[in-house]
Amino acid sequence: MDGGKLIRSFWKAGLIEELTLSVIPVVLGRGIPLFGPEVPETLLCLQSSQGYPSGLVELRYRVLGAAAPQL
Repeated sequence: MDGGKLIRSFWKAGLIEELTLSVIPVVLGRGIPLFGPEVPETLLCLQSSQGYPSGLVELRYRVLGAAAPQL
């Protein structure tokens, strides 16, 4: 939905505390990444999930902070 550009600027500024993602059960094969490589790896904690008859799943996460570096 092209919200990636806007959310990246908020993410990089540390202004995101909660994130809601909707997963639509369609495999596209390619597309525009939601976050992109400039957003640091971040730990999330699942707060809730809700499935709908259409197959859509809504996932609500709390943002915990930066992930530990990979060794």
